[in-house]
Amino acid sequence: MRMIRLLLLAIVLMVVPAGTAFAVPKVDGVFALPGVQTNGQLTVGPDGNIWVSLEQAVGRVTPGGGTTEFTTGGLADTLGFPEGGITSAGGFIWVSQLPGLGQQTLVKIPPANPAAAVGVAVAGVDSKTTALTTGPDGDIWVGQPGKIVKFPPANPASPTPYVVPGLSPKAITSGSDGTLWITDTDNGGRLLNVTTQGAVTPYTVGGQPQFLGGGPGGQVVFSNPNNTPQQIGRLVPGGLPLTIDRPNGSDPEGVTFGADGAFWIAEFAGNRVARMTPGGQLTTLGGLPVVSNQGPRQITAGPGNTLWTTLDKPGDTAASQIARITGVDPPPAPSPGGGSTAPPAGTGSPAPDTAAPAISAAKLSKTTFAAGSAAATFRFTSSEPGAATLVLSRRLAGRRRGTACVKPTRALRRAKRCTRAVRVRTISFAATAGANAGRIPVRTLAPGSYSATLTVVDAGGNRTAPITRTFTVTRRARRR
Repeated sequence: MRMIRLLLLAIVLMVVPAGTAFAVPKVDGVFALPGVQTNGQLTVGPDGNIWVSLEQAVGRVTPGGGTTEFTTGGLADTLGFPEGGITSAGGFIWVSQLPGLGQQTLVKIPPANPAAAVGVAVAGVDSKTTALTTGPDGDIWVGQPGKIVKFPPANPASPTPYVVPGLSPKAITSGSDGTLWITDTDNGGRLLNVTTQGAVTPYTVGGQPQFLGGGPGGQVVFSNPNNTPQQIGRLVPGGLPLTIDRPNGSDPEGVTFGADGAFWIAEFAGNRVARMTPGGQLTTLGGLPVVSNQGPRQITAGPGNTLWTTLDKPGDTAASQIARITGVDPPPAPSPGGGSTAPPAGTGSPAPDTAAPAISAAKLSKTTFAAGSAAATFRFTSSEPGAATLVLSRRLAGRRRGTACVKPTRALRRAKRCTRAVRVRTISFAATAGANAGRIPVRTLAPGSYSATLTVVDAGGNRTAPITRTFTVTRRARRR
């Protein structure tokens, strides 16, 4: 028997390179944050801290676990009951609330000086909402009963409403394909896919879907705790919902997409978090404090390949906490001989990296440039490092020939008109995990209409779905 054990050990030592460290997700810190209430949501601020909407305050948590609460009095009496949605946009933290006398539904908080928070009036946003996010266009999107409202963070006085009859929104999130997803707890239980121009495509999933998170290929994972049985669901645009039944009493709630290329779901009553790969494989992670009627409610991906989850204890704010999960690392790059040198985090067994990077907040610095302008900036956020490519194409008039859009000719003069894309330049650069900016040399482009298409390929060779933004180069005005 001893010889067999020694033989197995020798085999392991030959297979695993010296110095290889296997990252395994684990609960690595629990911190007191009194006031964390049911559905208090989280966001990562521009300062790199985690911000949490509480019942009568807003909490800030540093990556090291230091917690600070900013209460009504500490925020110049702008806060009422900010237990709604929370997001980061335009260099500020934005939170929705049930306003008190003289207060606004939305509050804008400067991270460096929370005492300077101000209430913001936005036409059409007139009740507390948990459905609040920053869209792929950089605008703030708010779900309200019967409508969706978006507005630029730099100009809240210019909102754009989209009427969605009967909508009862719970949560909204950005997808990796430049669209948004929103849960509708009525109307048979639906997810709505929304373009940044407000076009809505509904998908019936049943139950009462609550929270959701976007992942690679435009797919989304959602929680459905009020269904029988309780479920975690996955949906790809144009497809049918794929669901995984959870034991009744799991109570899945918040959803996020981690740096390890998987979705993570907080299961409140189960006092654990679930990990779901884009392929639908589900495992769970425990290790949270065992406290009666306390569990993880909301969850977000944080800096340094971490996750942060609120530990709610309804009715007992003094016992509420927030937990940090570390080791949520990206899958290792393939070894020169093929395959990976270490198992992906959370699985404990070798598997290839099949998850493409998640791209969000893709936006051009402007959409109209005068000929001769120096450059445009294509900003985006990537969930992991990789090789980014921007393909610039000029949009020109064309005619249909079969399914193709080709250059007009006399023979095709009666064919259907179309717009063709003619590639003019390819720009390649390295993308980091986090915020990125690609430069487009506008001065080299002739006046006309253009598209910029972004893709990112990670170390495992996984490519994002292309994300396209359009812009126009205008002629310079002649001097008189």
